Amino acid sequence: MKLISQAGCAMLLASFLLLFGCGTVDTSVDDTPDELPISDFLSMDFSVWNLNPPKEIQYVRQEEASEEVTITDPETIRNVIQALQNITVGEEERMRYTDSDAFITFVFPEDKQITVSFEHGNLMIGDKLYKAGNTGPLFTILNEALEATYETNG
Repeated sequence: MKLISQAGCAMLLASFLLLFGCGTVDTSVDDTPDELPISDFLSMDFSVWNLNPPKEIQYVRQEEASEEVTITDPETIRNVIQALQNITVGEEERMRYTDSDAFITFVFPEDKQITVSFEHGNLMIGDKLYKAGNTGPLFTILNEALEATYETNG
């Protein structure tokens, strides 16, 4: 009698594990990175920008008030591009924010313009928002340029 109940218990346990998926091992490999470089995400080749750099960057910061600066210094432009290249982009962000937008427009010599938009530090593509990492250096450079205009213009 004891043998039957041990066999019955083993069978019951095996059935339970199979029924609820506890007895299976997931052998699939998820090699999708959590974050991609912004260049991969936007399909931009920043190496071309080194050969034909923008002549200026227009930075607009919209918080409680709208502020903007036009950056023409070649070294600052290079630093902004480098900082932008180091940004990583992750999953879609569902939470939306108001009064926290940033628009960075790169103006090239042939007057072609490329704008990269952020909402609360997250990358905006159309009506979608994506988590962005390593944005601190980019916004430090841009905000310093913005603050320098206050010092210059009083």
